[in-house]
Order: sequence, then C-alpha cells, then structure tokens
Amino acid sequence: MNYQLLEYSCSECGTLLKKIIGEACQDLLTINVKEECPKCGTVLKTLKKEWKNPPQPQQLYDKYNKRRSIALQSSILPSKFQTAYNEFTSKLMFDIEPLDSSLQNLNTEGNTLAIIGDNNHSKNNKKFTNILLARLCIYSLSLLRRREGFSLSSTPSSPHLLPYVVIVDAGNSLDFYQFVEFIRQYGLDIKETLQRIVVSRAFTVHQLTNLIINELPNIIRQLDTCLIIVPDLLHMFTHDPNIDRKEAKYLIKEIVSTIRKIAISSGRTRCVVSWNYHYQSSLYIKTLLPIFDKYIQVTSFGGRSSSSFPQLSMKINHNIDDGCCRSSSNNGNNSCNNSRHCLLRARDIYFVPQMSR
Repeated sequence: MNYQLLEYSCSECGTLLKKIIGEACQDLLTINVKEECPKCGTVLKTLKKEWKNPPQPQQLYDKYNKRRSIALQSSILPSKFQTAYNEFTSKLMFDIEPLDSSLQNLNTEGNTLAIIGDNNHSKNNKKFTNILLARLCIYSLSLLRRREGFSLSSTPSSPHLLPYVVIVDAGNSLDFYQFVEFIRQYGLDIKETLQRIVVSRAFTVHQLTNLIINELPNIIRQLDTCLIIVPDLLHMFTHDPNIDRKEAKYLIKEIVSTIRKIAISSGRTRCVVSWNYHYQSSLYIKTLLPIFDKYIQVTSFGGRSSSSFPQLSMKINHNIDDGCCRSSSNNGNNSCNNSRHCLLRARDIYFVPQMSR
C-alpha cells in the first residue's frame, strides 16, 4: 500500500498544526478543527492540506550515517589545549619592554615577523638588526630554560627536553660573540645553550634557496624547533651584479612562501626574517612584506660621537596592503595607520635588565 505524509496547517497564517501518515488514495482524514490557531488566534474552520512524500528508508539510513560520521570526527579532533606558560613563551618577545609592548598591542596573532634595517644613511642598520635577532634567540631559550626541572642539554634517558633554534645565515654576518654575551647576561650555560642553536650558511642564492625550500623542512621534522631565524635575507640578491632580477623575484617568493608554510603547518614554530636597506631592495618589497604577520622597521640616528649611543626608532606594523607596499618601496618607510612606534637608545638592545637575569 502506498503511504504519504499528510500535513495540516492554518489556512490564514500557514502554521503547521499536525503531521500524520495516510494512504495516498485517502481523500480526507478526520481532524478536530473546532479550535483556535495557537499563533494567529483564528478559529480553525478549514485547514490547508498538503501531501508530501516521506523519506525513504535508505535516505533515513544515509542521513543517520552522515550525522554519526560527523560526530565521530569531531570527537577525535585533537584539542588545542596548552598551559599558560606555553602560551607566554610562544610569543615573539625581545625582553625590551617598549618593543614587546608595541608588538603585543597590535592585537594580532601570527608566527612570522620581519625586521627591516631601513636607514640608508647609516652603516649600522645591519648591526642593529642582527643584535635584535641574537637577543630574540637567547631570550627565547632563557624563557624555556626557566621552566622548573628542565635542562637545556639532552641525556639518553630524556633526549631533546627543550626545543632548538635554527638559523639560516643568509648574509654570513652574524656575530656569535654577541650571542655569547647575551647568554652570560641571562646566566645560562654557554655550552648547553649553544648546543641548542643550529646554524647553516649558504654562499650563493641557489644554495640559499635549496637550503630553505628542500632542507629546512626536514630539519624542522627532525628537531623540535621553536624558532627559525633568517638574517639578512636579501644580501646576496642585492649584491650579486650578475643575477637576473626576474629569477631573483621568483626565488625570493619561493623562499618566503616556504617559511610561511612552515610557520602555519607547525603551529608553534616562529619564523623571523631580517633584511637591510639597499637601493635594489625596493624591487622585492611587494613580494616580501605581505608574507609576514608583523614587521619592525629599525632606523638609527644621532650618536655621532664615540661616547654616545645612537637612538633607534622602531615602527611596528601589520596588515600589509598594496598601498603600504607602494609607500615602502622607495625607502623602506611606511605610512600605514595600523602601527605602533617606540624610541630606544641603542644600549637598550645591548644590555639585559637586572630583573630578567
């Protein structure tokens, strides 16, 4: 016998009042209409009747299986719970209060940061960006080291207790004596701390590209890496007179895209890249800046006498758009509204506060 779904509703407002299963050949089923519609209050003299085909057994079965599959998937998804300590140490911080406050006040998440030495009148821009990178590296390890019961070094019984920092020195310009100086200021063991820092250098743009695109992801998988640092990324691209500019743009795009993928896929690995002003660096600004969640522009001025430290202007920005790229393509400066600014003495980035030691 052929059955269908019979729906009765108010003829005035259309409110559904009753559903019953009836025979398709049945003309009318008995229903009490001596009532008022609960929605519009109309006395129910006539009802609107509509026949509908009910779901077939196979359709009901498939719908049940779909709901069950979704419920099972949601139950096995990993919960992203972490301690407040891990939340704190996962932030990009330099232990320089004005700079850290400006970074946090941007109220934006993200694991990628660029540091740009944009002063074309000073030879110190590379030095200051490298010092900031060294301080970021050692401060990150010092935060992890303070965790009670942990040691920086690994043992056969407890290997790799703490993560590593991986540095790809694109400009061959890092001063590791400065790393040692920060290690001393934070009161860390020099040997143990340096063992947590993995350094690799490249001497051509193609070596650098291969190192970052093909080798760096494997290193990340082998080592528990909390921080990736790429100092002076554009050095070889801007100082090689024989390089093809179109090829250079393509290689740079591949490099920074790989860095971005690493930061997104790992979830906890932070990536920091620096480059410094060069008259050719404007060729790559549009390719570089949109990749990073935040970037810091470092400009030094003053301090001409040997006894005085220069001052540093720090502009912290995020949410790059084409307008920002165009304004920064000339000299590295940027006029974005969504930014923070702080002034520091150069000595502030050299010396660690007593409370942090």
